[in-house]
Amino acid sequence: MIYLYGKKQSFNRVVSIYDEYISVARKIHGDAEILPPVELLSALMVAHLKAGDYAETERCWQLAMEKSETLARKAAADTSQAGWVLHRYRFILSLPLTRYMQSLHESSRVGDIATTIDHLLHAGYRLSVHNWNKYSQILAQEGQSLLAFEICEKHLMDGWPGWEHFGNPNSAKRKVKKHWSPTSLDRGRPFPHYETLVYLAGLYLDFKSKPYGTGRGTLEDLERLAPRTMEAIIKMPNFDDEIQNSVLRRSE
Repeated sequence: MIYLYGKKQSFNRVVSIYDEYISVARKIHGDAEILPPVELLSALMVAHLKAGDYAETERCWQLAMEKSETLARKAAADTSQAGWVLHRYRFILSLPLTRYMQSLHESSRVGDIATTIDHLLHAGYRLSVHNWNKYSQILAQEGQSLLAFEICEKHLMDGWPGWEHFGNPNSAKRKVKKHWSPTSLDRGRPFPHYETLVYLAGLYLDFKSKPYGTGRGTLEDLERLAPRTMEAIIKMPNFDDEIQNSVLRRSE
């Protein structure tokens, strides 16, 4: 329903539906954990993204933060201070955050992503595995090499078992994608997505072809900053698929 109203730009009605949902949920569940309909709100953001309406996507994000604050704030907590988010609600903004990051990317506001993430972490929210992957991918696409590698190394590589773990290269990608099931990994063990590794591999190839004068650091910087990430992309099998053909063949 939110998706349909959003298509008609009925933002006020969307807010009303959202509030009605929270009110009914409180009557039913009392003080138990209540999750707002972030999937529906995220669908609305997707609709606006497809339409190129970044202002409305921004509006949705502000709504998500406003409504989530009502649920997530500790009793009598000062939201201007650090750590006011209740532990059980720390991932409540993960899904709309992914959409918002994409909106900022498409509207040439990539610098605002770091500001947004810093604000969320300061409050006590946490980013999901998918959020960190999305951020690393965006940075890679924007050529922000050192930070893209650093994000992957720091937030995603602790759960990486190595390509050898997946056996035969012909079936490795299928096994890797199965291993990345969002339901099991989104809040759990950190793990780089296949797409993330491909985008980073594209940067690596670019560094190799332009070893000097890039103004973005050197291969040695990448190896020092992100040794596990570098090993993962160097050992990544070649797949004849759309993303490798687009990103890696172009970089060769």
